Amino acid sequence: MSKKIKKEIEDRKIAREITKTIIDYGVNDNQKLEIMHLLSLELESNDSMKEISKFLKKFTVKFNTKEQESNIEEKSSSLII
Repeated sequence: MSKKIKKEIEDRKIAREITKTIIDYGVNDNQKLEIMHLLSLELESNDSMKEISKFLKKFTVKFNTKEQESNIEEKSSSLII
């Protein structure tokens, strides 16, 4: 077995241990989705980060959407050209 494969196996073992620790902590589904989203933002590959975070956003709760819309309207109406 090559060193690269051994390293990949060890990395996956560590990832499973981290996942078990998170699950043992007692998180609900919304928290799991938020953790996955936040971890996706930490990826080195920009393309992977964008694709995964975009996918996960579909499953997350959105806050203050009404407030954000009103803020956008207020800001755009006060622009001077």
